[in-house]
Amino acid sequence: MVCLMLTLPVSSQKLLNDTNVVVPVSALRNALKVKVERDYLKKQLTVSRDTIKSQSSIIKSQDSTIKVSDIQIALYKKNETRQDSVVTSYKGVITEKENQVSDLQTKLSKSYVLTGIVVAISIFLIVLL
Repeated sequence: MVCLMLTLPVSSQKLLNDTNVVVPVSALRNALKVKVERDYLKKQLTVSRDTIKSQSSIIKSQDSTIKVSDIQIALYKKNETRQDSVVTSYKGVITEKENQVSDLQTKLSKSYVLTGIVVAISIFLIVLL
């Protein structure tokens, strides 16, 4: 009789009472497989949503870090430009001072030569008198 029930079409099956329905075993297995798969996919979907939310907050945090870094880089570049102009002005001052030192050394050399000539003339005059 069980074999006959399994092979009969669904429309020929009768309700035994309000809570029991006769269903082929393969249909029941398929229904259970579908339910297990649905439950698994539902859990996977929940995990995926949680992961997306977590990754979104991480991305927002990284975006704000990048914005702060961009601001810092812009400030560093601005300060670098200022420092370059200061260095350039100091280089001009250094060049001017080097020229002054060179002029003073030239004058000092000339004064040594002149002092030597004056001393030589003085000694010559002292010897002659």
